[in-house]
Amino acid sequence: MNESILTPQEVADILKLIRRSDVDAYLSAQSNITEVSQPAQTKVIPTKKSSALSNSSTLIICGQDILLDKICNYLNQNDYGIQALRSYKGSYNALYAMYQGEAQIATAHIWDPETDTYNLPYVSKMLPGIDVAVYHLANRKQGFYVKKGNPLRIKNFEDLKRPGLVFVNREMGSGARILLDCKLQKLGISSRTIIGYDNIVTSHLESATAVAMGEADVALGNERTSLQLSNIVFYSITDRKL
Repeated sequence: MNESILTPQEVADILKLIRRSDVDAYLSAQSNITEVSQPAQTKVIPTKKSSALSNSSTLIICGQDILLDKICNYLNQNDYGIQALRSYKGSYNALYAMYQGEAQIATAHIWDPETDTYNLPYVSKMLPGIDVAVYHLANRKQGFYVKKGNPLRIKNFEDLKRPGLVFVNREMGSGARILLDCKLQKLGISSRTIIGYDNIVTSHLESATAVAMGEADVALGNERTSLQLSNIVFYSITDRKL
């Protein structure tokens, strides 16, 4: 596996190289790529294995971060001879999709409690025998979405088990869900003690919106998403790599 920091142009060039070869690519953590493209219509593929994979000019990009939409649009708007398609599966599921041949590119932001690092331990375990290149795409601050002013003073994972406090959770396989479950296990906190643990949403924006609308007191997500809503604040707990 190779690690490096990329510019937007380098990302596009690498994806073009991938199309011409048999190398699978996995985009992981940091680069200033937020200005890859202007918003445009992103093509989405079904979650099941697609015949698009048999087309050498097609790239299926799997993951949930908005930067992937920008990369996809950038590729489709420029003359790279690539048709980029999007599949919206969370970190663990994105890697699994790559292993199953359902995607050529996957992103992840998965915390490994044994090494206190992100992504690389999972790549080694989940993509055995596959020639994989690893690239840093972005850094994201991970933390809690809480109501403006943080009236309940929520600051850590232990606070989630407070009586009466309502949480909203992410789907299994997402980076946020894996971080939560690993932290709870490490702290010896049973998920049964958390009100709303079984209330599932499938994106950071849905999590933040649930808090903003008063449907939950707290949710786990990234800082970038919290900036889209005016009546919540973000309490950082860690930096994660994508």
